[in-house]
Amino acid sequence: MTVIPVGVGRATELQVQRRLQNQLQLDQTGLLRTQEQLSTGRRVLLPSDDARAANRAVSLQRVLEQKIQVRSNITTTESYLSTTESSIATVSNLLAEIHGLAISSVDASTSDAQRQAAKEQTLQAISELTDIGNRKFRDRYLFAGSATTQQPFSEINGVTAFLGNEGLLKSFSDDDLLFDVNISAQEVFGALSEPDPITVDLDPVLTSNTRLADLRGGNGITLGLFTVSDGETTKTIDIRGAQRVNDVVRLIESNPPDGKQVTARLEDGHLVVELEGGGSLTIREVGNGITAAELGIVEKLGAVDNRVVGEDLDPRLNLTTSLKDVLGVRAKIVLQSEGYNNDLVLEAKQRGEEFNGYSLQIVDDELLNAGAGLSAGSEYATFSDTPVAAQASLSFNGAGNDLILTATNAGSAYNGVAINVSDAGLIGNTALASYDAATKTLTLGIDSSGATDAQALIDAIDAQGLFTAAYDGANPADGGFNPAASIPGTDAGVIRGDTGNSGGDANTIFVHVKAGQSSANQVRDALQANAEVAALFDVRVEGKDTLTAPNLGRGPVATITAQSTGGAGVEFDQESGLQIVNGGQQYTIDFSEARTIEDLLNKLNGSDAGVLAQIDPSGRGIQIRTRLSGNDFSIGENGGQTASQLGVRTLTAESALHDFNYGRGVSRTDGVDFTITRNDGVELEIDIGAAATVADVLDVINNHPDNQGPGAVLARLSEYGNGIELIDDNPAAGGVLTITKSLQSEAAWDLGLIPPDQDSVTADSTAVAASAQLAFSGSPLNTGIALTANTAGGGLSDVTIEFLTGGAGDTATAVYDEGTKRLQITIDPAATTANTIIDAINLEGSFLAQRDLSQNPGNNGTGVVGFTGDAGVTIGGSPDKLQSADTNPREVKGVFNSLRRLVAALDSGDNREIERAAAALEDDQTRVTFARSDLGARLNSLDSIKTRLDTEEINLRETLSIEIEVDFPTAVSELTAQQASYEASLQLMGRTFQLSLLDYI
Repeated sequence: MTVIPVGVGRATELQVQRRLQNQLQLDQTGLLRTQEQLSTGRRVLLPSDDARAANRAVSLQRVLEQKIQVRSNITTTESYLSTTESSIATVSNLLAEIHGLAISSVDASTSDAQRQAAKEQTLQAISELTDIGNRKFRDRYLFAGSATTQQPFSEINGVTAFLGNEGLLKSFSDDDLLFDVNISAQEVFGALSEPDPITVDLDPVLTSNTRLADLRGGNGITLGLFTVSDGETTKTIDIRGAQRVNDVVRLIESNPPDGKQVTARLEDGHLVVELEGGGSLTIREVGNGITAAELGIVEKLGAVDNRVVGEDLDPRLNLTTSLKDVLGVRAKIVLQSEGYNNDLVLEAKQRGEEFNGYSLQIVDDELLNAGAGLSAGSEYATFSDTPVAAQASLSFNGAGNDLILTATNAGSAYNGVAINVSDAGLIGNTALASYDAATKTLTLGIDSSGATDAQALIDAIDAQGLFTAAYDGANPADGGFNPAASIPGTDAGVIRGDTGNSGGDANTIFVHVKAGQSSANQVRDALQANAEVAALFDVRVEGKDTLTAPNLGRGPVATITAQSTGGAGVEFDQESGLQIVNGGQQYTIDFSEARTIEDLLNKLNGSDAGVLAQIDPSGRGIQIRTRLSGNDFSIGENGGQTASQLGVRTLTAESALHDFNYGRGVSRTDGVDFTITRNDGVELEIDIGAAATVADVLDVINNHPDNQGPGAVLARLSEYGNGIELIDDNPAAGGVLTITKSLQSEAAWDLGLIPPDQDSVTADSTAVAASAQLAFSGSPLNTGIALTANTAGGGLSDVTIEFLTGGAGDTATAVYDEGTKRLQITIDPAATTANTIIDAINLEGSFLAQRDLSQNPGNNGTGVVGFTGDAGVTIGGSPDKLQSADTNPREVKGVFNSLRRLVAALDSGDNREIERAAAALEDDQTRVTFARSDLGARLNSLDSIKTRLDTEEINLRETLSIEIEVDFPTAVSELTAQQASYEASLQLMGRTFQLSLLDYI
């Protein structure tokens, strides 16, 4: 309580009045505040009442509101989980009932009528379970995963399709604790097939656009700092803001040590860092960082050649990965010349190791010509897939005596051989030749007086044996070869030659240049102009090898060599596509227009095949699962290798036999399991007792001692679909390919080679002969020719028919080369008629030729063909073929699959299938029990959380009360005191204003 004393002394009356009014107002304010506290129960009504307490109260109220919201979330979650648990309980009861029904139906005494009744009861259970699976609560499907508005189950052509997903919905059950509020249909019903293990790593290529988070198999890179030093200056590289590999490359290159250039590039999945300008390149961590180590570029001691090659960064697969960047790496040739603006990169157009080992050799053209050689701008490239001998030119003074030397052995062994002409003294018209292998020098001794002539020198070189010599007519001014032309003695010690890079091994690219003048751009243009090179490699100037962009590619290319390295994997067979069998239907999926992994997945998921295609969680490959329950599911080839390359083919050479027939395996017997009778009558008794995989079965057939040489049957995986395919390409034998099972073995049935309950099977189709139709553009109508192979089968498929120029008049000869598969017909283009060609082909005997009447029914064969070159290719030849059924399909391991399999088994009376369905129902019951247990545990957990939240709410409210609520006894006492003060103030005011002069007498 505050009382302002009344002023005495010389205070004016006005001052006294104001002092008394202030006291009165202060008392009134205090009374009002205390009355408000008592009426509201709050001590702190405004932040200004108690700033610190108000701040604490705001925090407490925020936490309390969060707890209240969490409490609401838990109540909602409980309602969903309780409803779900009730639904699952019904599922459990239905499964128990049907399982008992299945067990009783296996009894031999069960009649057909009882089985039909059981079938109807099972169908009713499927209907009820479908309704349960589609149950909605609070306008949300309980078992649709995260697709809460999508009805999860539907019946399509007698199978149950799952249209939801495996996503889980989450809600906060505390401030920072997420809680699953649903359970997926997969956990309860088993709605999707289990994915096969990843057997193929698609191994995406590291590119500049690869995300750092996708490196190291998806573990990513710790974004931090590291240092790059040349031994004198150290620069810190900060990649904390980087997102992609190119960001790291840019940051490294933009922060080189003072006065130096640092180049960072990607090679074969590694980050490569190079220092130019001298010094010793080191790369170290900053403090306890691990960024450089994760990038694989730590180098503490100084890199050899100032080049650090990092570790494999192993990027994971993602939706944006290009299909051009999977399944391997394209080989590269990196040609690095000294200086800037002159580095070249050749990248193979296809992936694979077969593109490793190609050589690029820059050849000084002047070394191979007696003349001046080509000028800059006239560069040209050649390619040879066979070894090329090294060469060198010697241009002597005088005329008619220039020579070209060629190594006797083709290849690069004699590249860089120096040829010196020396003074051998007065030796007359003869010459000496010797070779020093240690220094790679060929020394030619000539007469000091000029008595040695050109022929004598040629003879000496030829006699030495490593090189042959001939006249070099490249310089017209030399006047032509004169064997007696003198080799001037004054040329000794003056005239020299060098084989340079002129010789090459197989698969070498040669580029002839003007040494010291031909630029990288000019060499690139020469390479691109060569059709053979352009078909093999993409050529570019290295964009990093420059200090100023306008000068890129203008620097001279050194006369050096480089080889292609880094090629790995295989080229993705994108055109063939794959086949999916699901729901009793076959679907062909075409990937020819897909560009990325996302496109490929969309092709699969958007098809009618009823599959779910995703990237595997490991990021190494893709997985394809069926959404349809109650049928077989398989993925096979469509004539190519697409499914195998993607690792999704369900029947491979590595498939284990014990997995066949839904896990029952392949039964065998001691001895012969089945017999293959070739179309030539040879019988192959096959025993697969030791076979564990499909590859073992194929090997047993292909390596059978009686199945060698001509007429052998080839066993392989089916080119289309799935299964084992037997090929008998010996149509001349006249028989039919047949498989017969042994009496005591069911192996042929279990492998799908023979249909169940049959003892034998013959080839699916008889052999077909290859054929071709030849039509000649611009020729008369009477020139069409039709060819048919005289022998059926595939042996004469893919034969090229080639017309060559030769002879005179209306003549023709035909020759078939089995090695090259070419039918070559020599004709006179101006005179040979179609009839003459037909006669020549028929005389050769491999093909039957006749006039083609399909386009011109009146074709009489008298037209002159007038054509040379390749006219066509034979197609359509096929051998005897026998393809097995696919007995290694996949299926959904779930409730609806078990029940629909049971329905089919009851309908057919197949006790073995009824037993399998009953066993599957046991697994389903176990899964449902675990799902119920999981839900029960979650509900118990929610109860515990609710109890804890209730306690926390009480504590929070108590603490909040202490901070902002009024203490009533204290407030009442304060109010009483304030009222007394107020009354005193009023009395004092009254007395003060009643004073007069008489009061002071």
